[in-house]
Amino acid sequence: MSTITNSKHKKIVAGFVGLVSAVVMMGGAVVAPASAATIDELTAQINSLLATIAGLQTQLAGITGGTGTGTCAYTFATNL
Repeated sequence: MSTITNSKHKKIVAGFVGLVSAVVMMGGAVVAPASAATIDELTAQINSLLATIAGLQTQLAGITGGTGTGTCAYTFATNL
């Protein structure tokens, strides 16, 4: 019985892959045209990301109660 199920499953998967391949070959997959950003646009995006990072670091410091220096609260007693 499992060979019948596996066979049906394989046929369904093969049919789906074939259908998707046919659609892609006919140009059904829409590809966004490439566009170049200007230096000013990239600079604005970078500044926006840096501001977002600074805000997230501030939130993290508020949650953890520190600046995130990387200290550990556990004291290791054994040297490996």
